[in-house]
Amino acid sequence: MTRRIALSIFLLAAAPLPGVAAQSKPAATQPAAAAPAAGDERTAQDTRQRLREILEQYPPSVGQVLRLDPSLLSRQDYLALYPTLAAYLAQHPEVAHNPVFFIGAPNSGPSYIDNRSHAAEAIQNVFIGLEVLLGIVTAIITLAWLARAAIDHRRWLRATKIQTDAHNKTPRNGKAIRKRRRGRPIAQLIASGSPTE
Repeated sequence: MTRRIALSIFLLAAAPLPGVAAQSKPAATQPAAAAPAAGDERTAQDTRQRLREILEQYPPSVGQVLRLDPSLLSRQDYLALYPTLAAYLAQHPEVAHNPVFFIGAPNSGPSYIDNRSHAAEAIQNVFIGLEVLLGIVTAIITLAWLARAAIDHRRWLRATKIQTDAHNKTPRNGKAIRKRRRGRPIAQLIASGSPTE
């Protein structure tokens, strides 16, 4: 009898419980379910990429308006103005169910980079670089001009001093000539051939 009890306890312990068996079955099917989820994610990314390409065909304000009011994705009167977009949204209704993923959040700005804004940003960066370069070149030219002006001013001061010293240092006979000339009319000085001041 004890052997029967021990055997039945052993069989009960070895046999899986119905709840445990149910838990182990989904674990076996989870890898199979994970493969389609990866495919669905890839499909969703492809759908988002194609939607972005379609939105680039229209003015950038269309994407901004759809981000601000995602309910427009299901309004046929609004989408009638954009036939390619309307046809794509009819083929992919999941876009209207999750507009934040496909189009972007309302206040996040453009969640995609369109070629026009990218080109405008590149041009703006070039002009900023040119402004900086122009500022540096202007500063260098201004400093060079100030240095040259200072050097020219010093040369002019030296030349003026030399001329003033040469003018003030006249020989003695020059003083005598000046003394002789005082009081005589200019016409007599010119006629006599003596040097004039």
